[in-house]
Amino acid sequence: MTYDNIVVICMGELNIKRLDEIHRLTLNEFYYRMQAQEVIALKEEYNLLKLAFFIRDAAATENRGTDRNPKEYYKYASIHDIMDYHDAS
Repeated sequence: MTYDNIVVICMGELNIKRLDEIHRLTLNEFYYRMQAQEVIALKEEYNLLKLAFFIRDAAATENRGTDRNPKEYYKYASIHDIMDYHDAS
């Protein structure tokens, strides 16, 4: 990895915009910040996937009624049916 690559990564990935700040970075600090950035990205991806499953679960429906006249209802009437916030905290 060249010095120019490190500068571009600092400015693009690590949001360090000032060259004097980049010049003060040690190589170890750069690698630690890169690892931290990977952890942050992994957490964001996890939260997006979790949100997708929550959206899917919230939109779930079930058929009730007779075979001739089934009616579709949401499986969960409110957020409290999925998770009780007061019990979780």
